Amino acid sequence: MNSAAVCVIGGGLIGGSIALALTKNTVPHFVLDIDSAANEILFSKGDIQTKVDPDQVGIVFIAVAPNETVSSIKRALESFPNAIVADVSSVKGEISKNFLNHPDSHRHVSTHPMAGKEISGASAADAKLFADRVWIVCSNSNNRESAEQVKDLVSKFGAVPVDINLEDHDFIMAVVSHLPQLISYELAEVAVESGGDLNLAGQGFRDMTRISTSDPYLWTQILSVNKSHVKNVLDILINKLKSMSDALERSDAAKIFELLENAQFAATQLPGKHGGKSSEFGVIKLRVKDEPGSLASLFTLAGEIDLNIEDVIIEHVLNRPLAVVTIMIDKKEVNRAKKAFSSNGWDLRE
Repeated sequence: MNSAAVCVIGGGLIGGSIALALTKNTVPHFVLDIDSAANEILFSKGDIQTKVDPDQVGIVFIAVAPNETVSSIKRALESFPNAIVADVSSVKGEISKNFLNHPDSHRHVSTHPMAGKEISGASAADAKLFADRVWIVCSNSNNRESAEQVKDLVSKFGAVPVDINLEDHDFIMAVVSHLPQLISYELAEVAVESGGDLNLAGQGFRDMTRISTSDPYLWTQILSVNKSHVKNVLDILINKLKSMSDALERSDAAKIFELLENAQFAATQLPGKHGGKSSEFGVIKLRVKDEPGSLASLFTLAGEIDLNIEDVIIEHVLNRPLAVVTIMIDKKEVNRAKKAFSSNGWDLRE
């Protein structure tokens, strides 16, 4: 890095979390935000900032709203002449094309930390937000050296830097981030408008609507900037849902099965644990009391019998201090695990 100092422009969730991660790693930095309250909140969270001269800044992170990112990058390239300027916008194409032929393009790096929360602002900032999360870096032949320096720094936050072509980024985000966000919003709205008793909803519904409380102002900008890719994948989804609607209207059970079977097969092609191939795990369901130590006891027994738990789903029981905990394990271990849990007094559910 040209200098040890870092400037963060924008003190919200992402910018504030970067600042706190810099403090944790004792990296000198300061935050610029038009809202003075942002820094007050960050200071209350333990952020320690140091003012330095602009020419001593080595990296600038641009963590502002998508519609402000281009102008912020331009100002940063001018104001910090020796610094690498890395934006963290979740949309790249419309932003980055402004800098491909810029005289300082070698100092601009498009990045995207794949981390966040349903709530925004400095009050949600967290020094550990990026730990073990992918941090996308879109490098090219012109800014390769700058990109490597950014990757070195975000690795200190615990992030996992991953290179992705700039051209591919926005389409991938439309599929894995923007479309799921739209589905979550609309599912929540349909559910409330239905007038049904939503207390009866299971864990699957809660999982699918969890991100529906995200900031609509921010998402309006994200979707608008990436409108072409989002519309393409949204139209594909609409066509598939229309096919299902038509099959239901015709009571065409064979077509319904075909559509579901095709989707199920597609699901088996999704990446699995640690980015490897998706596996079909064995499943055990256990009735667990909603009280301190219950889950700890479950995991302790799993450790004692040398059982590796691949994933966990917790579904709370309505109006009862109970939950059904589903654990995913190696298929070959199911019978052994069931015997062990049963013999230790656990209530298994089929």
